[in-house]
Amino acid sequence: MFEENFGAKLSDVLGKSVDELEKKRLFFPSVTRLVLESKSSRTVIQSQRDGRKLLATGTPAFYEDGSIFRVVVNTRDITRLNNLKKQLEEAELLKNRYRQELIELRQDALWGRDIIAVSPAMKRLLEVAGRIAAADSTVLLTGESGSGKGMIARYIHDNSLRRGKPFTVVNCGAIAENLLESELFGYAGGAFTGPAEKVRSASLNWPLREPFSWMK
Repeated sequence: MFEENFGAKLSDVLGKSVDELEKKRLFFPSVTRLVLESKSSRTVIQSQRDGRKLLATGTPAFYEDGSIFRVVVNTRDITRLNNLKKQLEEAELLKNRYRQELIELRQDALWGRDIIAVSPAMKRLLEVAGRIAAADSTVLLTGESGSGKGMIARYIHDNSLRRGKPFTVVNCGAIAENLLESELFGYAGGAFTGPAEKVRSASLNWPLREPFSWMK
């Protein structure tokens, strides 16, 4: 075990003091020297000439008069442990970098299509809209004219499971009041101009096959 840990033959160190071995950098620092100086147990990380690291613990044994007659040293090669720790730290850094890149890619994919979000309020709005897009639910968007409700509606559609289906916008403000009912609920042939008039399906039925947006 000594030869394995310290990379030296036992015959080469027998009879030599720890000071000599420390000067030769067989190990550094000498835990035995530290124990003799402090008269107490010490634990250090020793560096070997080949670059390995050892965890060394020195424990003193005392005579009845309190003097030290022996130092018992236990060593453990922690080079592999240190390497694993370093690899773990590097993997953690790599994971955090990839996570940030994924966040940036997701933001580019979500925000880069027609909407540029810079302000914190707008970013929060898009984050909420992104969560809403994952739900199968009716959404009511309110706001002043020209505030971008249609763009947010399109954004929700583009990030939902229905993104591959058509997106229909019905501008209620552009429909005459007397035609609103037929636009929403449909009408049968001949209802306006005679039997040749084509039957129109109700707009309210469209959600069964495609998402749409109402504009007031």
